[in-house]
Amino acid sequence: MHVIHTSVELDYLNRDMNTIKSRLLNLLMDLYHHTDKDHPITTEEIIAKYSSDQMPLNRKTVYADIKALQAEGYDIQTSKLGKSNAYYMASREFSLEELKLLVDAVCAAPFISHKQTKQLIQKLQNMTCDNKASELDRYLYISGDKSANNIIRNINNIIFQAIQDKRQLSFVYKSNDGKEKQIISPYAVVLDGSQYYVVGKTEKTQKEEHFQVNQMTYLQVLDQKRQKESEGFALRKYIQRHFPD
Repeated sequence: MHVIHTSVELDYLNRDMNTIKSRLLNLLMDLYHHTDKDHPITTEEIIAKYSSDQMPLNRKTVYADIKALQAEGYDIQTSKLGKSNAYYMASREFSLEELKLLVDAVCAAPFISHKQTKQLIQKLQNMTCDNKASELDRYLYISGDKSANNIIRNINNIIFQAIQDKRQLSFVYKSNDGKEKQIISPYAVVLDGSQYYVVGKTEKTQKEEHFQVNQMTYLQVLDQKRQKESEGFALRKYIQRHFPD
């Protein structure tokens, strides 16, 4: 038997589907940002928050909504709060301990400005529930002016572009002997302590050398494809030899 819906009925069906989708999304965000094992949300709280005259909720509806979100792969667990069922987001992309490690890494990175550090930490805090977000206020301070290293990040971006595009790189290099234009085929960037170096084969000597990034200016990615490494050259061995732990 085929059921034929009128245009008015179809309009109501579409409205209902949109309402259900919106409710599921809001419920998911609520569970993600506001719940954990110690702070679940009860069935009654969900009904009070999301029920409306147009779309009333009951225990069966809440149960169905939770099952729908679980079917999509979200780790939503059920617990008991008194006599009521309660629900919470049991796991996320990153655990709290992993987020703490990421916050410390952001704070320690010399090439990230104080402003960007604050912005990144706020984004990381959004990846856990608000009851745990305050634990990511790590108050890890690094001596020195982080904002002064913005130029290093910009230089690294150009170097990485050349490496990814497999192109040669030209720049002016400042050393004890003065300034000199260099053209290299870059292979890798090395962080040694707080200093960055680019390793590559120079056009002048046809040998692999390394250059300190903060001494490089006027960088340009060239159209020429980068050269192959010298015969017998091994990047890992070069790094171990020139940048020992």
